Amino acid sequence: MRERVRAIAGRVAGFLATLIGASLITFAISHLIPNDPARLAAGDGASPEVVAQMRERLGLDQPIWEQYLRYVAGLARGDFGLSIRSGEPVLDELLRAAPATIELALAALILIVAASLTLGAVAAMNHNKPIDHAVRVASALSLSTPTFWSALALIGIFGVALGWAPLGGRLSVDVDAPAAITGLVVVDAALAGRFDIAVDALAHLALPAVTLAIAAWGGAVRLFRAALLDVLQQDFVRRARAAGLSPWRIATRYAAPPALVPYTTAMGLTFADLLGGAVVTEMIFNWPGLGAYTMQAIAGLDFPAIMGFTLLAAVVYASINLLVDVLIGVIDPRTRSQRA
Repeated sequence: MRERVRAIAGRVAGFLATLIGASLITFAISHLIPNDPARLAAGDGASPEVVAQMRERLGLDQPIWEQYLRYVAGLARGDFGLSIRSGEPVLDELLRAAPATIELALAALILIVAASLTLGAVAAMNHNKPIDHAVRVASALSLSTPTFWSALALIGIFGVALGWAPLGGRLSVDVDAPAAITGLVVVDAALAGRFDIAVDALAHLALPAVTLAIAAWGGAVRLFRAALLDVLQQDFVRRARAAGLSPWRIATRYAAPPALVPYTTAMGLTFADLLGGAVVTEMIFNWPGLGAYTMQAIAGLDFPAIMGFTLLAAVVYASINLLVDVLIGVIDPRTRSQRA
């Protein structure tokens, strides 16, 4: 029990260390950039007196260590600063943009998991057969295809040529968004009983979700295939075969749980990557999420917004790592003693 508590305490300490490291990095970068945040906040035509007043208001006239302590104290209160572009709290803007990215990332993750588990298992169970080679070639093509090319190809085929899917946004112009409950339009529409809105939202979600899934699908298929192949070659699997169990029963009941351990870890990091790396997809499909918000902040040199997104990404990565540890213990209890 003590070892288990010690292990949990170590993970929490690692979580806090990640956040402190992220705050130090973002704070340092904001002071290394040559542009003056006070001048940007005051405006291009501001006089030196106004800039000086803004510098004092922002606390930039204080010693560097005091600025950092004020910065950390503000973060502890949920104060990410004010956006230079809009003048609104950065945290409020991030929370408004986050549901769109979460919805997109979740949809992409569902596609990735469904495709990789199915095709990875089929390829592993047919090792070195034509279907295995076909899956490996398809995964290689996925890994070598740029995201922007996939997006433009999907738009050209399914959006323009066939007209099966809308070209951008979360909803059609003539469709009103449902009352926000979770922030996920598909879920909120279903909860409100407005399945017509849910269908429209799913149509808008399809192409960007597939675009994101294509970028990560190939690696996930290869990972699960390799992990399952490794387990299928172990002694306990040979004994199960000798007992007369069917190959698919062996794969699903005995080989899959240990093979899912590295796969679950990778999928956790993949989901974090989807949340933080959907910039290109969101820009192409006019998706109002964190990626589009961050690109606008970068274009406008909105340092508080950029720093806020960086810290949010650090929190997401650290939180997902903790969640993955818990899930691995559920999937394969043997790892609990190893990680304790």
